[in-house]
Amino acid sequence: MRVFLALRVPPSVLRLAGEVQACAIKRLPRGARVAAVPLSANGHVTLVFLGDVSAQVVTELRTHVTEALRSLALNSAPNLRAQRAIRSFGDRYLVLHVPVKYDDALGRVQDALRTAACAVHAPTSRERRAFQAHITLARVHNLKQAKKPQARRGLRQADQALKAAVPEPDHEIGFEATDVVLYESKKTEEGKTEYEEVWTVPVVQ
Repeated sequence: MRVFLALRVPPSVLRLAGEVQACAIKRLPRGARVAAVPLSANGHVTLVFLGDVSAQVVTELRTHVTEALRSLALNSAPNLRAQRAIRSFGDRYLVLHVPVKYDDALGRVQDALRTAACAVHAPTSRERRAFQAHITLARVHNLKQAKKPQARRGLRQADQALKAAVPEPDHEIGFEATDVVLYESKKTEEGKTEYEEVWTVPVVQ
């Protein structure tokens, strides 16, 4: 099973992400192959990517995640703020995403999840870039080097349009990190990636 630990995103934030997704995709150059994330079912904020693990590890991990979160003794769920903005990263292909601001408590939750993964000897992935909480919107393939400046220019225009469309107080939506979800990443027959919830553990124990 190819799995990762993430936060579930509430409907209000998914609606925001959907608006950003639609605006961003319209601004991409012709010829770009866009694999859009179906946000209504798959919107989330990834905290720890585990990769391929056995069904036994998945079962044991739930117990260790529960214990690790209980040891934090949090009085309330960490606060996050989804931005009405479009950002991207990546070299071989672009990953379009909504940036998410977060408080220090989320960093403690992420560390606790890594500790739980180590307890069951599950591999964890540490990316070269610093952690950026985000909601993935789409992956853009088949984007030739010459087209990348055009794509980034279009995304900047999309970002400006998103902010101009609403008053400044509505440029972000706050939400709480109430649950940690273990998702399994699956490939469909059409080659698309879908995420299925395996189990859920509340952040505040």
